[in-house]
Amino acid sequence: TLATYPACVGYSGARRAVKQTLFSLGYYHQRLSRFEFPGVATLCYHGLRDAADMSVPFADLHVCRDVFETHCRLISTACDPISLDDVRAARHGKRALPPRPVIVTFDDGYRSVVDHALPALERYGIPAAVFICAGAVLGSHHFWFDTLCQRESAEAVVSAGTLSYAQWRTLSESATTPISKDETH
Repeated sequence: TLATYPACVGYSGARRAVKQTLFSLGYYHQRLSRFEFPGVATLCYHGLRDAADMSVPFADLHVCRDVFETHCRLISTACDPISLDDVRAARHGKRALPPRPVIVTFDDGYRSVVDHALPALERYGIPAAVFICAGAVLGSHHFWFDTLCQRESAEAVVSAGTLSYAQWRTLSESATTPISKDETH
């Protein structure tokens, strides 16, 4: 049987069909396992979501859980997953990098990394680095950009980049909302 690439709301029909076909034919596995990488491939994720959940702010930045599972399976069979410690050791000449080094990272500190990504990473033996925005996580509040996106739009977040620091600070503080016990970050 051919492997299938999971459907994920947000992908266009044509884009998903092309990915499905290439994945099903083993194209990605064949290409990845054939060559040595010229350096470390770094895969940067933000968070994970259910396939049908488009309510997550900036949903396209949050990979569908099934797609992430497929990525992990492919990485574990066609590449050489490494950790930040492996990169440091190679930079200091203590050990060589494997032929197809891949490091997986997550930005921001969304709860979905612990709830959904960690089990898949453990299942496939893939180390990962998580870079956390400590203020939001320790303060138990939503990221200001997620709140602003939900209140107004993604465009409002983008246009915040044109504000002076004082204006941005006021905006980000006003867009900070607490996380309830039932919510995840």
